[in-house]
Amino acid sequence: LQFAPNLHNTVFVLTTENPLYVWTWITSIFSHSPSNPMHIFFNGLVLYFFGTFLERRIGTRKFLGLFFVGGVVAGLAQTGVTVAQGGFGGVLGASGAVAAVLGAMTVLNPHMRIYLYFFIPMPLWVATSLFAFYELFLATSFGVGAGGVARLAHLSGLAIGLVYGWKLKNEGYSVGRRMSASGGGRRRGGL
Repeated sequence: LQFAPNLHNTVFVLTTENPLYVWTWITSIFSHSPSNPMHIFFNGLVLYFFGTFLERRIGTRKFLGLFFVGGVVAGLAQTGVTVAQGGFGGVLGASGAVAAVLGAMTVLNPHMRIYLYFFIPMPLWVATSLFAFYELFLATSFGVGAGGVARLAHLSGLAIGLVYGWKLKNEGYSVGRRMSASGGGRRRGGL
């Protein structure tokens, strides 16, 4: 759809000009920048590593509910604040929905060992905190759309995930203590 940008924007982008195009609340989650393949790559990578764990533990229905609510709220929050500040633009991508998944995972398994950039080991809660502080710093220092990135969408999605994660935790859900996003690791008594 790069050859028809108006059609792309009408169908797939939640914009400040047309926030009541309700279908874009959903379609924008599945659309990514036609000129930046890294956008969908990184969203897909995070979703692959954390989404599969989370969906297995809480079930498909709850997972999809979190994903869609996180994505919609993130897009609307970014668009609403942009309008309130007198700005204009559009939102697309699953970053807010993926941040919601990350938030829920962080509450349900904060000590999960992950490898930032594939080689820096740290607990998930540390990585999530670094992400949140980075996004908050950029949003407050340079604006909610700093660098052409929907910073507030990321933070809104993360907030939805954290709240939903607490709800799930209070209902008795857990993602498990020994899981590692590296795919490896040793079991007790094993090699």
